[in-house]
Amino acid sequence: MECIKDSKLILVDSLHESEEGVETILKKREYSFECVAIGKNPGKKYMNVEVAHGGSSFLKTIKINRGKFLEKRKVIVVRLDEIIKKYNLKNNFGIKIDTEGFELDVVKSGGDEIKKASFVLCEVRHNHESFENQYLLKEFMLEMQHKGFVLTKILSAKPFIADLCFEPI
Repeated sequence: MECIKDSKLILVDSLHESEEGVETILKKREYSFECVAIGKNPGKKYMNVEVAHGGSSFLKTIKINRGKFLEKRKVIVVRLDEIIKKYNLKNNFGIKIDTEGFELDVVKSGGDEIKKASFVLCEVRHNHESFENQYLLKEFMLEMQHKGFVLTKILSAKPFIADLCFEPI
């Protein structure tokens, strides 16, 4: 990822607590921080939050998943295509998605704008029993193909999640 070493970062996280960590880590980097959630249906929605571990999801965990959410918090939801338009991203940008079981919804919210990305890194669930109403990995793979991307690298694979890199076909 040498190519993004000095690039401006546009960071999106629904938890305002995340911005404090970003300010510390990225003191010398140019970045913008958007305190919103990404999803295909814009508006306001309640999110399950586990502040101590920095975790959050719109989905409910089930027994097999590690933690319990301690708080419900109302967050603003915007579409990914709107973020791409807002920052006038044309090409040579990447997207990293880690949304605790909501990745398929995020990709769908990218509309045709997501097709401008040079790559999409995504932490996906390959065990559909991590959250209630969780997408299946095959659904995610089909959506990425529909958006014009192909899997190019498996960066890591654990029992319930995998970090995958997709690039345009």
